[in-house]
Amino acid sequence: MTYEHFLCTRFNISLYGKSQKVVGGNPIVPEEWMQSRMVLWERYCVPSVYNQSNQNFTWLVVFDPKTPKSYIERATAILHPKHEVLFGTNFRSAIKERIGKPKEDRLITSRLDCDDALHGDYIKRVQDFMETKGKTGILSLPVGWVWDIRKHKLYHCRYPRNPFLTLIEKPQNKVHTVLAHRHTKISDMFRVHRLEGGHNWLQIVHGENLANYCHGDQVAESKLVKSEFGI
Repeated sequence: MTYEHFLCTRFNISLYGKSQKVVGGNPIVPEEWMQSRMVLWERYCVPSVYNQSNQNFTWLVVFDPKTPKSYIERATAILHPKHEVLFGTNFRSAIKERIGKPKEDRLITSRLDCDDALHGDYIKRVQDFMETKGKTGILSLPVGWVWDIRKHKLYHCRYPRNPFLTLIEKPQNKVHTVLAHRHTKISDMFRVHRLEGGHNWLQIVHGENLANYCHGDQVAESKLVKSEFGI
């Protein structure tokens, strides 16, 4: 059975729109946001992707078309040649247009926010499941860490509908991708498989999150083995 695996990351779509989002009661200033987010992306997200024990995937990072050239050049210089910078005003549409009509038996798409990180075996675990089980549907690795880097607080979190879900599908008739719905709702659309064991993802809480907050059981910060996430 053949398959193709895409890791999908939304960077700053709609950042330059007329209606600015708000963090802590203050409107987002695009330039300030980009400077801060690039640092988070480079410090946590990028190393975790490059730390994957299985590199058989393509990372698609989607930017708003109005993103200043300097940031695009910076991102392109960081990415491996097999990974790609895309542009679009709609995350799902940009990903679907890039994927097109796959020729493989299975299509795998996984989510990763630009300020978060994956365990080094995340891609391996997903593809091992695909090769062993061959099942389609949502694949949830429900356990991960939530780390408040400002307050140095770490939380053990079990969250089956987390933002790190994967969709395995047969793309011959229609391509959905894991972006077919919000991560909190997409499990209602497809059969769900759960892979237990380990801490498979790292959600970073840094003060500029639109929705993230600390949840789970607080543990000693030393419990986090940073090298497992490439940081």
